[in-house]
Amino acid sequence: MTGTNLYHVGVLVTDLEEAKAHFAKVLGLTFGESRTIPLQGVEDEGRVVDIDLRVVYSVEGPPFLELIEARDDGTWGRHLGEGLHHIGVWQDDLEGRVAELLAAGHTAQCVVRRADGSMLATYLGIEHEHVHGTRIELVGRPANPT
Repeated sequence: MTGTNLYHVGVLVTDLEEAKAHFAKVLGLTFGESRTIPLQGVEDEGRVVDIDLRVVYSVEGPPFLELIEARDDGTWGRHLGEGLHHIGVWQDDLEGRVAELLAAGHTAQCVVRRADGSMLATYLGIEHEHVHGTRIELVGRPANPT
């Protein structure tokens, strides 16, 4: 068996609990508890905002299935419609990889930072020809993943 940096596939939904029940039934997955993640200082589509993001992950994985409840606007906005939102990939050197991809013509649609200002995750924009309209989330690999 080979290892993979593929962490999860994110799906945007309008009702988190309803979607969790449907995906569990259709895909035979088990989901953890839904949770709200407070994010401060998110650089989202040219604005800096504080948001509460409601998510749940499948127990099975990796790759995990992440369900994200749509928000009013921004990177996780209802205007995007329900469905595939992004593919999440672990990065050992997140900031270095983001810099490399930005230099290659990718754009950063959204940057999520930790309280200390370090980068937690970056969503690449869908415009670059090599992502074929698919949003990619680069996620810093934790030192002790659980």
